[in-house]
Amino acid sequence: MKMVLALALLAVSSLADAPTKPAPTLDRLQAAAAAAPADPAAWENLGIGYAGAGKYDEAIRALKKALELKYPATTGQYNLACVYAKQGSPDSKREALAILKDLVATGNAAGLPIATDPDLAGIKGDPAFQQILQTLSASAEVCRDAAKHPEFRGLDFWVGEWDVHAPQHVQVGQSSVQLILKNCVVYENWSDTGGSQGKSFNKFNPQTQAWGQFWVDDKGHTTFYIGKASAGQVRYSAESKNANGSRLLRHLTFTKLDADRVEQKEEVSTDDGKTWSVGYDFTYVRKALSPG
Repeated sequence: MKMVLALALLAVSSLADAPTKPAPTLDRLQAAAAAAPADPAAWENLGIGYAGAGKYDEAIRALKKALELKYPATTGQYNLACVYAKQGSPDSKREALAILKDLVATGNAAGLPIATDPDLAGIKGDPAFQQILQTLSASAEVCRDAAKHPEFRGLDFWVGEWDVHAPQHVQVGQSSVQLILKNCVVYENWSDTGGSQGKSFNKFNPQTQAWGQFWVDDKGHTTFYIGKASAGQVRYSAESKNANGSRLLRHLTFTKLDADRVEQKEEVSTDDGKTWSVGYDFTYVRKALSPG
């Protein structure tokens, strides 16, 4: 039965460890739970066995027992929801939906086959199930929801295809800046007029509430910046050492000048921030508008 396979694959047990072997008989599963009444996996497997035999009331009791014994909550709750959905009564369907809603709301539904699991076929037509899927989709693609999570969008003004100029309109390179990984990362592909290349990965970190840039190039340089975003600007800072071992501080600031121009300025300090000098001051110009 499809339901038993779906449930067994989620169970942390011998059934999951060896899914190609014949499933233990219900008698063996009952004996295993009786012999190890404090083993949550034994009760989980028994619940799966009952469900496969169509004994849904017994399956629910066994799966609840496994959860009481501290069986992994996400897997155990999901398996329980599947059995409730298979049981099919109005009350059971409500129980299944409540469990799934809680798993999604608490952020514990990642990786669960909620949208495709045939065990949940009996509740898929319910509007509450469709709402669960919508919530799950939004939580899986949090960076794309600019209305709810604008913090990920602080560097979007830099996205595009650019010619890059130093002062006096001297072109020093070009850059392709893209949104990748479901819009969570602002990814730069840089190449200068001398043929050197570099790449940077820029992302807002919700744990630290800060932006970060990881820069690497084909000369072996690596720099990790931390910064903050404000309206139309991201300002990074980094610390490294000069060749003589002295402390080198950097500021790297991206500023939106208008819809088609972005300034990238590096400032450096070798005296612990007492004085700063400009390392470079580049202007990114969208290729369609670049005079070059």
